[in-house]
Amino acid sequence: MLFSKIIFPALYLADYLLFGEKGTVKWKHPVFWQLYPLFFFAFSLLVNVVWQQGFWAVDFFNYGLFISSNAVFSGNGGWNGVVLCSFLAWIGYLLIAYLTVFFNGLYAGAYRRRDTNNII
Repeated sequence: MLFSKIIFPALYLADYLLFGEKGTVKWKHPVFWQLYPLFFFAFSLLVNVVWQQGFWAVDFFNYGLFISSNAVFSGNGGWNGVVLCSFLAWIGYLLIAYLTVFFNGLYAGAYRRRDTNNII
């Protein structure tokens, strides 16, 4: 767990900062990145429907947790909570994706102010 959650991401970030090509990520790329959470959400719910497993990949996919919650999340047998929490997680993923593109361009110098007076 230590390797997969802390060491490997830190090494991956260090590799990108030291050796990765900067400025190649475009603002349209996060739109394509949204396919991953969509398939993850669908597959995680289908695992429980098709194979009837008691395992939930993420706790907020478990509709049973939302049944005794407040009225906003407990509607439809807890499925309102699953949909709302999944939507909020997707919005967070989208914001992080666009923030990543912004920092990639910032690190590459794409937003640097260019001085036009000193052009030879």
